[in-house]
Amino acid sequence: MTWIPPHNGGDQTRHGIASAVVVDGAIYLVDCGMGVAHQLRRANLHSDHTMDYFNIVLSGWYQGLPGSAPVEVYGPGDRGALPPISGTTDVPVVNPENPTPGTVDMTNYLTQAFATDINDRLRDSGKPGLDKLIRTHDIQIPSKIGARANDNQVPIMDPFLVMEDDRVKVTATLVDHGAVYPAFAFRFDTDDGSIVFSGDTAPTPNLITLATGADILVHEVIDADWVKALYGEPPYSPEEEGFIEHLLHSHTTIEQVGPVAEEAGVKTLVLSHLAPGNNPTERWQAAAAGFSGDLIVGEDLMEIGVGERTS
Repeated sequence: MTWIPPHNGGDQTRHGIASAVVVDGAIYLVDCGMGVAHQLRRANLHSDHTMDYFNIVLSGWYQGLPGSAPVEVYGPGDRGALPPISGTTDVPVVNPENPTPGTVDMTNYLTQAFATDINDRLRDSGKPGLDKLIRTHDIQIPSKIGARANDNQVPIMDPFLVMEDDRVKVTATLVDHGAVYPAFAFRFDTDDGSIVFSGDTAPTPNLITLATGADILVHEVIDADWVKALYGEPPYSPEEEGFIEHLLHSHTTIEQVGPVAEEAGVKTLVLSHLAPGNNPTERWQAAAAGFSGDLIVGEDLMEIGVGERTS
């Protein structure tokens, strides 16, 4: 089993965030950042998190997908409520009939946006419809958790099952990405070992519960010094203050990520979703402080094996 993590950040040499878990030749794609379709081809995996999602759908459709069964797509459901407005200025609502669509509705809207091209191809080439290519699912958060947008976004919880097949079992938990809800971390358990993807998050007890004992934790990381240098010396405008606040309180800093991995007891910590992407490697290696396992600074198209098959 290997995973392959393109990243993002402020560096044009890095592509958007995406990782691929590969088990027995089957590909499980986590995130669809900018450039992921191109990177999948470069990685010989033939045909910010959702930027290239529909590119994967359309390019796969053009190149001969589906196979014998549709591709299963899992993602967040309807947020349920708009975030509160910061400041006093009124903000117009986009698509007021459905202002916080989940993965199923997002896919339907994108299909409508590309209707001309899709209809042309359906008529000219006899391709099967997109409903034969993908089957979308909104991830259902267990109701007993009591999670809600805006006022109970990250309750303490146990991981819950997202999907399972004969290769992997995928569980998830809610993590803290500020106003963004729902934000998930995912764990892949296989016969080879286990990998956890933090998603975008500040340090969160739920993530530590999910990652406990995993072979690999793939965790986002941000350089707080870079954030503080973005706008020079204070005073900052309200917009600048808001952006700095979001970056520092919705992500995990270099100083924080090692202790998170240590508390979870993971064997290997892999840094991904690096911000900024053009930091020198030596700066990221400071994340080893407080962590007794192996640290890897992720690079585009890097491949890492996970354990040995146990059955």
